[in-house]
Amino acid sequence: MKSHESARALSACLVAGCACVSSGRAYAEWEIIPDVTLEAEMNDNPALTAIGSTQSQFIDQGSRLLADASVRIRNAKPRGEISFEPRVRGDTYAEEEAQVLESTDFFLRSTGVQRGQTVRLGYSADFAREQIVGIEFLDTAPTDPTADDPSEVATTQPGLNEERTRVGIAPYVEIAMNSRNTVILDGHLIDVDYASDQIAATGRTDFLERSIGGEFRRALGDQRGSFGVHVFATGYEATSNANTTDTRGIDLIYSRTMSELWSWNASIGTQRSDFAVNTGGRRVRGTDETPTYAFGVTKRGERSTMHSELVRRMSPDSMGFVAPRDEIRVGWTRRMSDRVSGRLGLRGINAEGVPTVVGSDRQYGRIELGLDWALRPTWSFVASYAYAKSSSEVTIGDAADSNAFTLGVRYHGRERPNTLTQ
Repeated sequence: MKSHESARALSACLVAGCACVSSGRAYAEWEIIPDVTLEAEMNDNPALTAIGSTQSQFIDQGSRLLADASVRIRNAKPRGEISFEPRVRGDTYAEEEAQVLESTDFFLRSTGVQRGQTVRLGYSADFAREQIVGIEFLDTAPTDPTADDPSEVATTQPGLNEERTRVGIAPYVEIAMNSRNTVILDGHLIDVDYASDQIAATGRTDFLERSIGGEFRRALGDQRGSFGVHVFATGYEATSNANTTDTRGIDLIYSRTMSELWSWNASIGTQRSDFAVNTGGRRVRGTDETPTYAFGVTKRGERSTMHSELVRRMSPDSMGFVAPRDEIRVGWTRRMSDRVSGRLGLRGINAEGVPTVVGSDRQYGRIELGLDWALRPTWSFVASYAYAKSSSEVTIGDAADSNAFTLGVRYHGRERPNTLTQ
């Protein structure tokens, strides 16, 4: 089955290798930027559990104090850049019945790039050990710099405070063949493990996913648009149901810059998966095909940034399956004055699930409004409201939803200007 030790060893080697390539001169100065947030939150359903659910005790009120501290360590040069971001997040609840949700989580994220005349090497990687409360998210590597959250995959049921360890890395190589043609080779490896004493009760499973792909991209005549062909293959291995799923796909991609502020991209393709899984005491083999698409619009301005995308893809989850999902994401930030900035986040997911598994379909939606008021150059007052809703075919009664109000303060260290040109 899957080899966790080999996967983690490979991830460590890739991270170390990419770090050596990206760091450049060993004596170069490093930029260190701390970021600390202390918040008080009130949530009427912190575990996002449906009333009457047998998965866990329904907690109808949760008041907690949340501390989140990270340090970004960055070395940037004109031809290379590398960064590390260790992070610790902890919380404590006032209600005794909600204290079972308390946790202290650890994260480490790293990115690096080395630029040559015709070749660019890069990677993104992260490690996380955390408790899962509410909807679980997986994967690494942001899809767009304007989005704070990783490119995530929602699993098919809310978390019950399980402990999860995740290691992921995504390297890439970009080769400029000439002024108009570019070849990109990419891939990723994700290894996920759960605490062994919690797997049987929740239905989750350890899994390993590998992916490799290649893209040919050509700039069009006016240099404002480009067309690309991306082919890829993935392998997924889950432990509990001995699922092995091999996926192959192709995407046709078109992107265009409309102005200095606006750009958009669209793609269409197909994915085919061949799977073998243990269910009902027998081994089941089959094939699944699904069309895929993506459409995104991005704005980058001095006062506001926005990125929105509508995506359909076949993705893995922690329940031991690979299934199609439709997703919409919108991220928007705006600087309303010299001191005040606001943000809006919207996400909706329709996970089709697996036809042979009852209740594996799930819908999830979340909207978040936030405000950041700078009291000093490094200190800010932060406030936010978030509404989340989750439902499935097996939900008893109404769908699960939650409302969360957050107030707090944030310290963000000053960044060094013009780092790349120093």
